[in-house]
Amino acid sequence: MGFQTLKTNRAAINAQLKPFAESLRRFVPQYENVIVKISEALPEIEKGIEDNITEARELLHFLFSSGSEEESYGVKKEIYKFHNQMDSILEDMQRMNQIDNRILSNLKASIEISNKTVNEINTIYDISENLKVYAINSIVNSQKAGDRGRGYQILSSEFIKLSENIASGTKAIFRISDRLQNDMGDFLKAVEELEGFSSDHMNSISGNSEKILDRANTSIKNFSQILDDFLDRIENSKNPTYQIMVELQKQDIIHQQLIHLINNVDDILLILKNNAEKLDFSGHQISDADREEIRSLFTLMMYLIENTEFQIRRVSEEFLDMIGSLEALFTEMNASIVDINSDKNEFAKIVEQENPPAVSGAETSSEIKSVVGYIFDSPRIMIKEIRENLNAVVNRKHLILNLFSQLENSIESQMVQTQTFLPVIVSIKNLLLLSRIEQARYGLDFSIAGVGRDAGFFDETFETLSSIIENIEKAHLEVIENFATTRTSFNEQEEHYRGMDNEFKGSIEVLDQTRNIFMDHFATVMNITNILVDEISEYNDFFNQLRMLNSEINEKIDVCVEIKQNILESLGQLGGQLPLEECKFKDLIYQNIVQKCTVAQERDTIKQNFKEIEIEESGNNSITLF
Repeated sequence: MGFQTLKTNRAAINAQLKPFAESLRRFVPQYENVIVKISEALPEIEKGIEDNITEARELLHFLFSSGSEEESYGVKKEIYKFHNQMDSILEDMQRMNQIDNRILSNLKASIEISNKTVNEINTIYDISENLKVYAINSIVNSQKAGDRGRGYQILSSEFIKLSENIASGTKAIFRISDRLQNDMGDFLKAVEELEGFSSDHMNSISGNSEKILDRANTSIKNFSQILDDFLDRIENSKNPTYQIMVELQKQDIIHQQLIHLINNVDDILLILKNNAEKLDFSGHQISDADREEIRSLFTLMMYLIENTEFQIRRVSEEFLDMIGSLEALFTEMNASIVDINSDKNEFAKIVEQENPPAVSGAETSSEIKSVVGYIFDSPRIMIKEIRENLNAVVNRKHLILNLFSQLENSIESQMVQTQTFLPVIVSIKNLLLLSRIEQARYGLDFSIAGVGRDAGFFDETFETLSSIIENIEKAHLEVIENFATTRTSFNEQEEHYRGMDNEFKGSIEVLDQTRNIFMDHFATVMNITNILVDEISEYNDFFNQLRMLNSEINEKIDVCVEIKQNILESLGQLGGQLPLEECKFKDLIYQNIVQKCTVAQERDTIKQNFKEIEIEESGNNSITLF
């Protein structure tokens, strides 16, 4: 047996493989870490999409909720509740207006009668003037009668005093009547303004309530259509997630291949370690038998490093394929979400920035700035206006009561003044009786043309005067009675108005709460897409990390080439690479290492690169080489 002097590259190969193996070992957890991040983030995205869908559905449900027993609030419920409340308010106001019209009409009629009756005071004044003329004439005639007319002169003087008292009283009543006429004008004007205001207010409630209901229903319909489309697009945005999960399954194969790469390198290191003495023979002579064994070991290492290089290239290709597929799917999802997010901003503008026309006064138009304004703010503003108008009605009725109080005072003064005529009439009647006695005793006759026939004339006159005073008092009492009815009715209505106002306060609170719940739902729907955009954008960083890892593993190909070169140099000194079937080993290293190649891809690699090896596939996925 001959001996040869050789020098191998075992040390160089070992020096290259150790950092190579360590690098691969570091690479695997880095790869796993990125894949885990992608896998963990995907359910968050799915959850975000599902949350968005859930919130959108809840918003739709809340929008169309009619308010069952289980639901405290609902947009439709509050809109129709508002409309029903307006109908109820309208009925109440119509009923109260009918009462107002009836009692105010009775009040105005009684005032007009009283005013007409008071005008008969002119008749009283004329009577007083005629009485005065009669008295003066009687004095003149009684003076002509001498001593017989002396008593009559005294009576006539009293007549003059009493006539002057009546004249003074009627003038006082005239002064009161002038003031009463002014107060009456203010009173009737206030009554007419109340009637006109109430009529306009009811017409406004009737017309605007229907407009608000129509606009709210139209806004709800349009809003729901946009939201439906928004919901469909969000649901469609999750379509790529299934394919993403399928693509992520590839990482299992890549991971297995990476483990096999590490095993291959470890096998080479194991060969180098277990055969260190055999392989580290630089400058020493070896026998032909040792040379063949060393040649077989280097051939096996060559097989393993070529397999490793091939696997690295395939891992890199599959790696890039997986990254490209995943990135395309995430790009599709991201484009969908970004598109939704962009349209969502327009959606938000429609909801929050549209400026519909005001329902009533121009001063309230600035308060309505959105479709939400049609649904919530318009009813709220109308309720506010109704509350203000009801308060104005109450104030107007207070004004009417205050004005009538002034009328009542004047009417009371008239009654008091009129009642002063009663004792005067009694005195005049007594004087007339005495004057008749005097005329009969002395045979006097003081009849005057144009005045009437002495006492008979005045008997009829004072009966008329008594009737006038009685009518004035009756008319005044009727006015006061009607005013008392009006005051009682107004006070009762004011209590009812307070109850209505409290109901309106409650309605505004419920509207505000419903609006807040609606806007919270809407804000949540809008915000989730922002979160989704942020979450999906994180994947760009993941893909960049995967590409960096792919570049890193590609660098290992150059290391494989260098190691192959060193192995080939050693094999060159040993007579070149052997066919694997000619390799000879003193132990089972060869068989044990090859049997670990159980993955189908590696089996194909062996078949492709080492066609001279016959491979028998067994049921336990082991590989038997012959």
